Amino acid sequence: MRKKLLVSGCSFTNHNPADDGINRRWCHHVADKLDMDLINLGKRGAGNEYIFSSIYDYIEENSKPDMVIAAWSKCHRRDYKMRGLWMNDRLDIRGDEQYHLQRTDRYKRMLNDFCEYRGINYKGFQMIELRDGETIRDGDTDNVQAQTIGFARNLNEDFISDKNRHPSELGHEKIGKYIYENL
Repeated sequence: MRKKLLVSGCSFTNHNPADDGINRRWCHHVADKLDMDLINLGKRGAGNEYIFSSIYDYIEENSKPDMVIAAWSKCHRRDYKMRGLWMNDRLDIRGDEQYHLQRTDRYKRMLNDFCEYRGINYKGFQMIELRDGETIRDGDTDNVQAQTIGFARNLNEDFISDKNRHPSELGHEKIGKYIYENL
């Protein structure tokens, strides 16, 4: 039986090609390179509560994956369930920036601890800016998190369109290669 890679994230990881026509995202390329079956729980607009909860719930309810990758989103997004379905707001108006940053850090640490406790290889990275308008500083060049954000946002022509700044399939291939090389 092949090993399993479990991922979750926002629209950069979204598992539904009907949303934007992208069939192979960065996580497909990583799974191919690792020779693993992919379980993609990504959802467009997802915040970090969804990312944490989707991975945690999957592991609790299914067999243990061999590796987990969390592609963390912006800190101020709000996730909630309504009638059993996950919903999200792009901006959580409750709480200040410090609260949102602490909440995100808490999700990241909890997922790391949970995977460590379960003996699951875990990798997490900040797929998009943690805060709106965040830029990558020169001093962050050794930080894989900062490099991934910078890489994903600076794909130049490898976006879906000038209006839709999500990666094209070629952009996803490049992000996947970059993430694989930095695992």
